[in-house]
Amino acid sequence: MSWAQTDAVARSISSEITFDELVKSIRDSFSSPDSIAKCAYFWIAENIEYDYKTLQNGAIDIDSFWVRNSFEQVVLTKTAVCAGYTSLFQQILTECGVESVAINGTSRQGRDFTGDYILKEDHAWNAYKSENRWNLVDVTWASTTKENNKVSTFYFQTDPKVFVVSHYPSNTEWQLLDTALTYSQFKESIYVNYRYFEIGLGNLPPRINRNGNKIQLLFDYHDYWRPKVYEFHDTTLKEVTQTLDADSVRLTTSLTFEVGSNDLIKIEANWIGWGNIVFMNYPEIGFLKINKKEITGAKNP
Repeated sequence: MSWAQTDAVARSISSEITFDELVKSIRDSFSSPDSIAKCAYFWIAENIEYDYKTLQNGAIDIDSFWVRNSFEQVVLTKTAVCAGYTSLFQQILTECGVESVAINGTSRQGRDFTGDYILKEDHAWNAYKSENRWNLVDVTWASTTKENNKVSTFYFQTDPKVFVVSHYPSNTEWQLLDTALTYSQFKESIYVNYRYFEIGLGNLPPRINRNGNKIQLLFDYHDYWRPKVYEFHDTTLKEVTQTLDADSVRLTTSLTFEVGSNDLIKIEANWIGWGNIVFMNYPEIGFLKINKKEITGAKNP
């Protein structure tokens, strides 16, 4: 069943519903694991709001936390943090006969790079099984990245090579990669967000070549989108002198620039139109922490 059809069914299910009624509605509408998971993904992302108050309050009573994020309570209050989102998704699929798991691990987003860049286990997401294949899902981020009340499909069945850019599971088997990344590789690899993939700058993160302080980032070719890099100096940004080569024959776009020995690079993307006018700008599609340690060749999954 198409995304539009599944989304339509999910939207037809009332938000004012009990958990048992929700499961029955999904089970009566779908039989395949993928359709059941899609419907659960859409319904949760559309109806459950992120509980920012819990996030802001910091330390709270652990028993109270798990009660508030139990799947029954999430359906009732319509709020959750990642633990509640994953609990609800997993329980819906379990009740519908679909094998699923909750996965704990470390996540990173653009804002993480602008501080001390200290990563920790702070997030949870899901995987479910369909036709003997595990699929990765982050319904929490699907909810928090909605635009105009539209849920993105990006965090449903995300390619493991893309998912590991921002999600590092505590159990590395849940990377679902032939060769798992080490935690150091994860921290040192380039970060790009969902915008990078949606606008077509690549199916995988940009490839990195480094020769001393000279960095080359290689993107897929695009007729209109052009990346640009900035360097952080304390809390200020400075555009780096860079050479951009958009090769329509080789279908690549390369950015070459020089950095210091321990710099933070921010990548933005501009939609360039007639007369080199910028029609659209995404100011933070990626970040790269340059360490003193040499990076040679492609270091990304």
